[in-house]
Amino acid sequence: DLKLAPLQENTLDCIQYFTLAVSIIVSGLLADRFDCRRLILFSFYLSVLSTVACATVANYITLLLSRALIGYAVGLNYSLNSVMIARLASCKAIVDDIAFVSSLMYSVGGVWSPVLRYLLLNVMD
Repeated sequence: DLKLAPLQENTLDCIQYFTLAVSIIVSGLLADRFDCRRLILFSFYLSVLSTVACATVANYITLLLSRALIGYAVGLNYSLNSVMIARLASCKAIVDDIAFVSSLMYSVGGVWSPVLRYLLLNVMD
């Protein structure tokens, strides 16, 4: 337990969504400047490293930084996958189907993670 103040807890709640929004906005510019595949790999490696950092936090600053990096990685991954799919698909119907499945999987993952966390916390108590 890090014994955080209420302001620190609220900052931790908001930082991931803020950096996610920033990375979605910036990802278009980055995709034009760098190769899309390299950026997707970079976001994957960034998410792995920041998740490990988040799991092994020692203080508030480390936790804040790792949450911010997770937000950047998720935002880059989400938007760059859509850009890459649109570039590689052969027709609009395929793009629409892939975008639907991709959005559905992100939604399922977003719901499954808190449900799993809730169930695990009940088992641990």
